[in-house]
Amino acid sequence: MFQIHELAKVNGNVDTRMLLRYYHPHGRELAQKLARSPLGRKQLEEMRREREIELEAMPIAA
Repeated sequence: MFQIHELAKVNGNVDTRMLLRYYHPHGRELAQKLARSPLGRKQLEEMRREREIELEAMPIAA
C-alpha cells in the first residue's frame, strides 16, 4: 500500500488535497488491500478482538 503522499506523487497531484478531492476508493477495495498485508491482518485481528470485548460487555436486552 502507498502512503497518501506517495499516492499523490504517483498520481501526479501537487499535494494531497487534490488527491483527496478526486480519489474516492470503495470501502470493499480498501478492506481487501488491508487484509492482504501482514500489518493489515494484524490490525484487523485487533479490531475483531476489541469488537468481541465490546459485545460481551453489552447488556442483553430482555
